[in-house]
Parts: sequence; C-alpha cells; structure tokens
Amino acid sequence: MKKIILSCILFCLLIVPQSCQEESLEELNVDPNNPSNVSINLTFTTGLDYILYKYGRFTNGSDWDTWAGLFIQSFAGNHGSGINFDQYEIRNNDALWGVWYDGFLDLNDVITRGSELEAWGHVGASKVITALGLGSLTSYYGDIPWSEALQGAQLPQPKFDTQEEIYQAIFDLLDEAIVDLNKTTNIVVGAEDIIYGGDTNKWKALAYALKARYENHFSKKDPSGSATRALAAIQQAKALGFTSFDSDLKFTYDNTGEYQNGWFDMYENNQMIASESFMNLQIATDDPRRLSYWNDVSVDGAVVGFNGKSNGFGTSNISYSPIGPKGFYGAATSSQLIMTHFELLFIEAEAEFRLAGGGNANAATALNAAITAQLNLAVPTDATYATEYGTLVPTYITNFASETAGSITMEKIMTEKYKAMVTMNGESWVDVRRHNYQYPNYLAIPITQAGAPVASNFIERVLYPQESINTNPNTPTSVTIFDKLWIFQ
Repeated sequence: MKKIILSCILFCLLIVPQSCQEESLEELNVDPNNPSNVSINLTFTTGLDYILYKYGRFTNGSDWDTWAGLFIQSFAGNHGSGINFDQYEIRNNDALWGVWYDGFLDLNDVITRGSELEAWGHVGASKVITALGLGSLTSYYGDIPWSEALQGAQLPQPKFDTQEEIYQAIFDLLDEAIVDLNKTTNIVVGAEDIIYGGDTNKWKALAYALKARYENHFSKKDPSGSATRALAAIQQAKALGFTSFDSDLKFTYDNTGEYQNGWFDMYENNQMIASESFMNLQIATDDPRRLSYWNDVSVDGAVVGFNGKSNGFGTSNISYSPIGPKGFYGAATSSQLIMTHFELLFIEAEAEFRLAGGGNANAATALNAAITAQLNLAVPTDATYATEYGTLVPTYITNFASETAGSITMEKIMTEKYKAMVTMNGESWVDVRRHNYQYPNYLAIPITQAGAPVASNFIERVLYPQESINTNPNTPTSVTIFDKLWIFQ
C-alpha cells in the first residue's frame, strides 16, 4: 500500500492537482489526453486505488457502501452522521462523487492508451473495475452520467444515462474485458496490479463473478432469464478458480498512513455499532461469528458484551458493541471484501431456487456451501475463540447449512446471505431492496427515542450530490429517498 500512496502523490503532483480532492464533475472533467506522458502502470494503480478505496470507508456520504449498513439494519447509528443516516436524514450535500469519476478517468486513460499499446491485461482489468464502480454508483443513485462523462472541457455537463443504460454499459464492459484478457499482450501486468499481481485468469474469473452479481440484480425485472444468465456466469467463474479467499476481490491494508482498514477507523470513531435486531438474530441462532463481527470491549476498554442498539434511537449514554479488531473484519490490517467466492455461492442458491420455482437440490447444495465457506473464512481460529465458540461452528452448520430440496426457502437463502455479507453493505442493500425489505423478517421502519417512526416508507436510494446540482443542469430534480430505482420496480 505504500506504493499506492506514492502513486497517488506522484499523480497529484504531476498530472491533475485537483484530482485528489472531492471536486465537482465539471472540475474533474479534465482533458483525458493530458496524462499521456505518464506511465500506464502508474495510472493503472491510481485508478484501481481510487475506486476500490471507496469500499468500507466512512469519510463522507460518498461512501454509501459503508453507511448502507444502517439502511439494512445490521448496524445502528451511534453519533454524528451515523445517527443522521440511521434516522433517514439524507441531504444532497451529504454526498460527493467526484473521486469516483477521478478513478473512472484514470481507468479510461488506461483503456485508451492500453488499447493502442496492446496492453490487454491492463485494459481488461480496468474495464472490470470500471464496471464494478458503475454498479455501485447506480445502486445508490439510479441514473448517473456515463456515455457523455470523462470528456473534459468538450462536454463539462454530461447527460445522465438511465439505469437501464448503465447496466448495459456494465455488461458491455465485462464482456469486452473477458475478450481483452484472452488476447496476447505486449505489456505484461506486474506489481502495479495491486489486486491479483497480473494474474489474468483471476481477472477473468472476477469478470464472470460480477456478471453473475449484476444479472442477479434483475430478479424482479426478469426472474427466469436473469437466473439462467447468472448461473452460466457462475459456472465460468468457478471454472477459472473463483472458489476461495485467494480469488476474492479485496482491498488490502497495511496500516500505514491513511491505509488503515475503514472498519478499524469506525471502531475508533464509533459512529456505527451493532444493530440490536442483527445482534439478537445472531444470539438467537447461536451464531459463532458474534466475536468475529463485534468487539465485546469498546475502544476505551469498557466491557460491553454483545449489545446492539435499536435503529433510529438517537443519542444514548449506553455502550454498544462496535465492529472491531478482535475479529476478521475490523483489525487495522483486515482486508475489505468486495466480491467473494461465498457471495457467488449465495447468488447460485438464489438463482437455482428462482429458476426452479422453488426448492431444488442444486439450490440447497449451493446454500450449504456458501454458509460453510463464509464461516470457515470469518470465524477466528485463536485458542480463546475456539474455547468459547469453537463448538458452535459444527452446530451452526448442522442447523443452518444442511438444507435439502424440501427444506430450503428463499427466506433462508437471503437471511443467511445477509448474515454473511456484513461489511459489504452496499450489495446487501441491493438484496434487501430487490426483495422489498422482506428479508431478514425483522426489518422495520426505524423508531426514534420518542417512539415515532422516522418515515412512513423504507429508504430506497440516496440523493444526488449538491456538487452535481450546482454544476450540471442535467441532474434529475424532485428526487426523494423513497423513490424506487428502476432495477427494483
């Protein structure tokens, strides 16, 4: 990660001094030909860093991947923005998205120059991460600038493409990436690839895994067709080795400078802590991941046990369980998971169930494998944990990962996926909205300390950034947080 920091510094000093700031689309739409004298390797690393660093952060509202944990109620707000967002107090100025487009700009430069140089490994990987970033942004906002974006002063106020058009762009990018990654390259990808170290098979596997994810998003629009296409992509991803933690897309931290795991930052800041509903679900099911997810000791050393907070409650003088360094996800050097092999298995279970119109053996097998894979990854193996919780793992597998064609239900699939996807909140929010907030079955409108619901409906999206409203007249108006996005209608 020190290389990433150095790359970002050099890029900011040599190329676009404002690109490391949270600026408007108009400001960041610089001429993409300007950085043509910079190494494609440097621009590639910087582009990856810009996009992937946005997952698992909470610096501001642009990091909805983190704050979405409040909307799905696996987390609850404890102070500051945590309480505001937990109570659906979302404003236009809560979001800044310039840095996302900075990343797209760098990756687009790699795609353009890399195609000329026949650096197909760089080009293919850049398209995969661009597709990922677009998938995240459209899941928060719906319609976003794309077809006219990144054109600099020639088009400083790009139109907003529909969400349907954005999904088509995502699939086009992933299909093109697979083709590119199969080509013979003139420039070998090396250490500048901070994800897979230049392993093109892993990039191809990731492309197929993401195709499965985004096809699955169409569960309401095209239940059968999306299931069929998702399953086809899953088989390709598995054949290429997307079957273990080694293949997962993750952003690794080394605890130097700002490159410290975002959930450890949250532990120290304490704006988001365990939701009471989620904690109670884990306690009721003897979930062995409790200590893996949550710290039973607060940052100031106070023993809090496994104690969750009611969503929407507001300020409180009680200490609650934060996600923290004792477990798999919250240490300063923990990796932020973005697309994983166990998510792929959950998608397989859902797609098989949907395609069959109910339970079948394939769906049950995939669900059992998904639960087991995530448990094996996330549950600590240290002696203390093994003594206190180790016996719970086989018991949990017996109770929840031994489904059959006759016992499996959609509720079981989605509830277990919800439990396993902790810290991957943005994608979990997609799942929750796809299923109309049915799963897990405890989801309810948050209630304030005074006993009043924060709204009459569940939150469905976030508001466009004020920066876009101020600089781009094409920004949609009259948008509310309760408007369903096209993909969920």
